[in-house]
Amino acid sequence: MRRHIIPWPVRRQLALPRDVDVPRDGDPGVVTFVFNGVTDFQALSLGKAFPQAFLLLALTGASSQAAGFLAQLTHTHREQQRLIANRHGQASLLLGSAGNPTRIDPLLFMSGDSVSVEIKSLTSTGLTARIEVTLIGVALPNFQE
Repeated sequence: MRRHIIPWPVRRQLALPRDVDVPRDGDPGVVTFVFNGVTDFQALSLGKAFPQAFLLLALTGASSQAAGFLAQLTHTHREQQRLIANRHGQASLLLGSAGNPTRIDPLLFMSGDSVSVEIKSLTSTGLTARIEVTLIGVALPNFQE
């Protein structure tokens, strides 16, 4: 498979280091999990399947409430689960922020793989929160296993 370095504008937009490369037909993108109306200390989970291969490069998250949230990410490949983070982590440490996402070692999701994101709100204000967790990476429409 031919490879190339990601063009500078895309690299800057995704905040990627210079040494990360992807296949030539890669399409930079994001997969976002949105949790609306999260109440005090509520735990919720959402899952998504990948219709095509996706190379995960960074994570980010945000909450509308200052107290933040805990997050846990699980990758399922052929009925086998593995944790992307080994335990629930404070979102500000595990996920970074929109302006400074947490870069991780590239992680490949194959077509048909799924990811579930579990969050737990840390708010105690009585107000509902909107929480988002975003996976930043590159879709690989022509990748073959």
